[in-house]
Amino acid sequence: MKINFSQRISVRQAMHTVFIALLLVIILSAIQIINDFKKEKNHINSMIAQVIGMFEEQAALSAYSLSESMANNLISGLFKYKSFSKVELANDLGVTLSQKERTPTPGKFKWLMTKLTGKLDYSFTLHYKDVENPVGFLNVTVDGYLLSQNFIDRSLMVLSSSIIQNILLAFFLTLIFYKSLTLPLLKMIGNLLAINIDKPAEKLIDIPKIHTHDELGLLAKTTNELLHRLDENLSIRRSAEKKLAEQNEELIKLDKLKDEFLANTSHELRTPLNGIIGIAESLIAGATGGLSDETNLNLSMIASSGKRLLCLVNDILDLSSLKNKKLNLQKEPI
Repeated sequence: MKINFSQRISVRQAMHTVFIALLLVIILSAIQIINDFKKEKNHINSMIAQVIGMFEEQAALSAYSLSESMANNLISGLFKYKSFSKVELANDLGVTLSQKERTPTPGKFKWLMTKLTGKLDYSFTLHYKDVENPVGFLNVTVDGYLLSQNFIDRSLMVLSSSIIQNILLAFFLTLIFYKSLTLPLLKMIGNLLAINIDKPAEKLIDIPKIHTHDELGLLAKTTNELLHRLDENLSIRRSAEKKLAEQNEELIKLDKLKDEFLANTSHELRTPLNGIIGIAESLIAGATGGLSDETNLNLSMIASSGKRLLCLVNDILDLSSLKNKKLNLQKEPI
């Protein structure tokens, strides 16, 4: 009987192990990615704050002096950071002094990062020296996908390496399970198929050295013990059958001798019995003259007993003939 590859114990054990390992890896990787994402988001916020802090004084001066040229220089300087997709400088009344915008970086996972991070818009209030009220606002929109590119690459690397590790794990586990479990079992099955039913203990199951003290070794030892017991029982049974056959033959011989003895004895008895009965009846009939009543009574008893004995002899002959299938049926009136 051929077992499908997918139904082999080694393959199923490897698949179960890999499935559990993959599930654990996915859970642990997800935890790692979420933690990394939080750190990445904090890093983005910190970086934006540092960059804006470098230009904050210049931006406040531009807004306070309402200088468009200074504002343009400021925006151009900020736009050197590729992570900024839009920068706007406005005065305290909300009038835009300078603005610059570029197309966000396209990418396969942009929709995912947009969903996770949302729109990264920052608005910084500008204060200038001793002026109490704000002098303007610096509005910045960050290209979250561009900033998160390293995070995405790391996440993909983690997932890819985990999948590759599990594929390799599945391969090596299948190989190990096949050599340590399936192959010994197949050899044991081959040994079982090669067993002679008439002599079970003639060829026993080989016990692999590496499995001498484990479950497979125990299975092989138990099976060998069972084969020994089966062989002993078969030997006892054959001996009993042989003895029974010999006794049966002896009984058949004795039965034949008995039948021959009875047949011969019956034939030997029938002739003298008929003679005795005939003489007794002749004497009763007066063949030698008149006899006393007592003598006639005795002769009658002799004749009657002889007839009963002759009937028994005839019955014995009939039974012997019936047993030997030589009985001849005779029609008699009832």
